[in-house]
Amino acid sequence: MGSDSLSYIDALCAIGPAGDRAGKMMLYGQFVGAWDGTVTVYRANGEQSQSTCEVHFGWALAGRAIQDVWIAPSRHERAAGEGDRMYGTTLRMYDPQRDEWQIVWTDPVRQAFNQMIGRKVGNGIVQEYRDGEGTICQWSFTDIEADSFHWMSRESTDERKSWRITSEFHLKRRKRPEDRVDTETDANSAQLRAFDFWQGTWRVTDPGTGKELGLSRVDSILGGRVLHEQWSGADGYRGESFNIFNKDRQCWHQSWVSDNGTLLLLDGGVKDGAMDLEGTAPDGERHRIRWTPQTDGGVLQEWDASSDGGQKWQQRFAGLYRRR
Repeated sequence: MGSDSLSYIDALCAIGPAGDRAGKMMLYGQFVGAWDGTVTVYRANGEQSQSTCEVHFGWALAGRAIQDVWIAPSRHERAAGEGDRMYGTTLRMYDPQRDEWQIVWTDPVRQAFNQMIGRKVGNGIVQEYRDGEGTICQWSFTDIEADSFHWMSRESTDERKSWRITSEFHLKRRKRPEDRVDTETDANSAQLRAFDFWQGTWRVTDPGTGKELGLSRVDSILGGRVLHEQWSGADGYRGESFNIFNKDRQCWHQSWVSDNGTLLLLDGGVKDGAMDLEGTAPDGERHRIRWTPQTDGGVLQEWDASSDGGQKWQQRFAGLYRRR
């Protein structure tokens, strides 16, 4: 890939949401990643056609937008010589003034161009616009889970009295080969999986007040043997950590780095059903962080620090993780 293409990608792509709107960005940010599935098209004459498909979501424009690419048939599952039926992209921009999303879709394969408004409705997302003939067109994300979702388009020519479904996508998050672990051959499989409860895309709030503290994304990488955390605080503070079960020392280890120059190295393991890690900072201060799974699928994180070798502890952070 040439340097010009790389500079374009560097300018377009972002590693996470912009700090001044991070919470709102997760309406679509929860889909960041690669998805595979099927698409079914329903024609007005009653005919149907189905195809494989792939969808890719990513952060864009300094984290102020989400861009995605929808491809059918899937590039790795199409027949020899089979051409594109769809190869389009959406740019989704959150408008803080109106608390809504401005969305533009274009597909040069089908010469399609649509502009619409998107909003959260219940547990789903609804996008809507009128075409040139006044037909109400609605695109919806429903049945949203961490690893799957359903997308549907429908139209109404009688002001919502009746609807006709025009297409549906059923998608599942792609599992990369490097993210899979052969648990049958790995003697440390139980220890390797001990922190899996922290995987996911999370909204983090104060356990006492409910105030939003930030967003966290925790992914399994490097053959499923490392958890990579990306933290984006509501106050603009950002950091990342790498978490691994060290087979040589038979303990869990975390290396945390942040945008203010903090480096924290923690070791430990599971205690009383929670992940409990401790370490000493370069200034001699001791840190202890505990992640406790909740019965509803959430995670409680508590971060304490001690300046007297662990005789007295003060809480630095407490956050309740809820899946997006």
